[in-house]
Amino acid sequence: MTDKTRSKSSSIVKDETLKDLQERYNMDADVWAKSKRGFPFNVPLKVIVLISLGIPIGMSAVYFDFSNTYLWKVYLFTLAISVVAYFVTEKAIEQFKESLEKNGLFGKDLNKAGERDKKPPV
Repeated sequence: MTDKTRSKSSSIVKDETLKDLQERYNMDADVWAKSKRGFPFNVPLKVIVLISLGIPIGMSAVYFDFSNTYLWKVYLFTLAISVVAYFVTEKAIEQFKESLEKNGLFGKDLNKAGERDKKPPV
């Protein structure tokens, strides 16, 4: 193993997240261990997103006036525009990716493990 996969106490790292952080940012094992905190910092992101989206959607469903056709039109129009925008964006990225790469307009994914110079363009 290299020095990057060992902590200061020279023990082999078994935590994959710590190993990744050490490769990317040279994270110290002691700092990583101290950063592991309890509630609310250990709540998964999916739960936070579900709560932050679920409560407004649930409340609007409870208080939504189903007889108001104007609100239905606004909701459905917004949904349709969002879906169309998603697919247009997805196709536009595919269409322009090659031409932008040829002109040197591309980036590197900084959150991927490894050295910045060796990362493939995205």
